[in-house]
Amino acid sequence: MSVPGIHYLHAMQFPGTPVVNLVQLDDHAVEFNFEEFALRQGAEATPTMVGAMAQRPDLAGRTAQIADVIGAMTVEDICADFSAGDVLTVWRPGVSGGIRHATADYRVTLDNNAFAYWTGFEAEQRGMASLSYRVVPIFDGTNDPFTLTGVGTNAVTTGFAGGYTLGPISLNGSTVGGVLGVNWTNNVQTEEVDADGQPFLTYAGIQTYAPGFTFRSTDLTLLDTYGGRGATLTAWKLYLRQLQACDLAYGDAETEHVLFAFVAGTAPWARARRVSGARATVEVAVSLNRTALAHQGFAYNSGVAISLP
Repeated sequence: MSVPGIHYLHAMQFPGTPVVNLVQLDDHAVEFNFEEFALRQGAEATPTMVGAMAQRPDLAGRTAQIADVIGAMTVEDICADFSAGDVLTVWRPGVSGGIRHATADYRVTLDNNAFAYWTGFEAEQRGMASLSYRVVPIFDGTNDPFTLTGVGTNAVTTGFAGGYTLGPISLNGSTVGGVLGVNWTNNVQTEEVDADGQPFLTYAGIQTYAPGFTFRSTDLTLLDTYGGRGATLTAWKLYLRQLQACDLAYGDAETEHVLFAFVAGTAPWARARRVSGARATVEVAVSLNRTALAHQGFAYNSGVAISLP
């Protein structure tokens, strides 16, 4: 028997000027999510009518292109409305007796209707940082929220500046020693609403989000300040250090890194949550907030030098 066509995940593209090409993707999936039903007549044992009341397409995955994703988020550095352009997922076909097809591709297109946000990231010492994202299509009342195209033109170009690894962290003006890893989560809760019996979502947005991060360190003196009842932060910084091709990671003074930091009008709370392990490790959690509607819970910048404390 013949072997069917083989395709490989190639890229996802966000609209914009310029467009954002995500070409380093891990675990990217397009879920079609049919909400199915089955009806039986009389005493029949098997269904006599099957179908779907609705469909909730959903895109999600992880990428090392952290600055590219957050840079595309136009609302509080968390989410974006892509109703003015298409979001593409592209696969390139393999070639029997070769490697990849030079120009053809297969693609799923969210047509002028996508809502996107990032959910968090993880970074470890000597590890590649990875950010998680989700994209939800919204029905415009007429057109299906996505199209499937059997043959595209491979318009999504490859190439990105480089990934990131964990950089330094400082709290209240003091650099934290012995940091092993960090986990950032935005704790996003979305509002997704159907209307008029339509088969697709007609509204999707963020109802609440609560950004914060947890880090692990071998420095048990953190318990002196953040054990017990914890402490309010008046300053904090979390850096991701950019990596580069054919060389070591960029130095502190080079303006290539990513910074998450304290912003005026907030009162973050840090507290030690646990100490564990044969080699003692303390876990510290930082919850971010805002005290005025004009502020968000953190400041974000890319292409910066590392400056401590």
